[in-house]
Amino acid sequence: MQQKIRAFVIKNYFYLLLLGVSTYYFIFLGEQGCAYSNDSMSYVSIGFTRFPVYPLLFQLLLKLFGSDYYLLYMTYFQGILAVCAVMLLLVFITRHFHLRRWETVLIYLALILPYGIDTLWSAPRFVYTHYISTEGITYSLYYIFITCLFYFLLNRRQSGLIWCLILIPIMCCTRTQLMICYPVVCISILYVYWANLKRIAFYATFTLFSILLVPFINNSYHWYFQGDFEPSSVNEFTLFANMLFVADSEDVALIENKDAAHLFARIFEESYALQYHYDYAPDSFIGLSDKLIDSHDKIKYDIIYPTMRAYTTALGIEDEWQADRIHRDLLKPMLSELRKENIGKWLHTCLALIPEALMLSFNPVTPPQILGLLYGYAIFITLVIMSYILGSIIKNKKLTPPVLVLSAVFVLLMTNAVGLSFSIYAISRYTNYNLGLIYAMLFLCFRHFYSKR
Repeated sequence: MQQKIRAFVIKNYFYLLLLGVSTYYFIFLGEQGCAYSNDSMSYVSIGFTRFPVYPLLFQLLLKLFGSDYYLLYMTYFQGILAVCAVMLLLVFITRHFHLRRWETVLIYLALILPYGIDTLWSAPRFVYTHYISTEGITYSLYYIFITCLFYFLLNRRQSGLIWCLILIPIMCCTRTQLMICYPVVCISILYVYWANLKRIAFYATFTLFSILLVPFINNSYHWYFQGDFEPSSVNEFTLFANMLFVADSEDVALIENKDAAHLFARIFEESYALQYHYDYAPDSFIGLSDKLIDSHDKIKYDIIYPTMRAYTTALGIEDEWQADRIHRDLLKPMLSELRKENIGKWLHTCLALIPEALMLSFNPVTPPQILGLLYGYAIFITLVIMSYILGSIIKNKKLTPPVLVLSAVFVLLMTNAVGLSFSIYAISRYTNYNLGLIYAMLFLCFRHFYSKR
């Protein structure tokens, strides 16, 4: 037995070393314990504005370890999940592309980037696996999804695709942002099975079932805890904040419901008086983007939420879920009318947010002194990747394995950047998902290009 263990250690000492580094990085690096954000307590207390997977995971750990230790064990769980996810993806890439050890180390360093480089610069120093935040598990689940996606694309194994379609609903019921995974899966199905219509139809049905599973799980969660098989109004509040940024005072005439019109007038008047509006934004794309990002949370949390809550309180409604139902019924028709009326300014604002999303997707830190250079770099590298992929397709009539995985990650990165720009806006924890992956895939392409020369 001892000889077998010794032989295993000798054979795999390099991976065991990286495993040890990963364990230290994800579990013991920086200050110990839990790090809290503004959202943390809503997950711990099963807030109805949150999606089900993360709050239910807390409840499971609470039952297993008790109220004194379950948050600490959550950080251990997140750390172990991160170690497994990073090592799984790293081993797959290393073996498939036959990387040398120094190349594996470079890929490894790229893969751990999203977990903490933007959180370790200021005290308290925590990596994301210590945060009571969905990113504590979604970064890792995303890497497992990427491993399955690569397995499907590179090895043409349908088990990889099936696991992708199982993982995505879990991820989306933690963060709906990860709906971005469905477009790349659909493209991958077409790429792999383009000559087999029966296979495409079969997996298209499976994909549709996976997509429908997301609202079903989410609504079932609310049905169990709140008694209604419906989503919360959290997305309506987010979209309304961005829509209010481009609306005009005359838009009140579009709203048929008198109460909704009165609320809109109050909210708009207050936000406009504080200059949280399109009219006060600079003419440049970046200036407009910065103005919206600076205004969004102030409009949402300082004006919209208090005004809407005061309205339902005046009606004698103290139950938060019942109040949320009324808020949703008021906001949905308002959003529809305001979007139609202000479609031009809204699209202009959404497009202005894309450069910021791209800049954060390629840069782990963004010092204000060189922000202009970082924007230019992000646009430049985006165009380079697009040109390289298209050039490779034209020249080779197919996608080589390194270009194939680069294309998959690039589609995810662009879908994420555009999706964030049309729903809320980009901050680093929303764009970190592809930060390390895109550089790892670029290295694989450079390595392949250099080897051919």
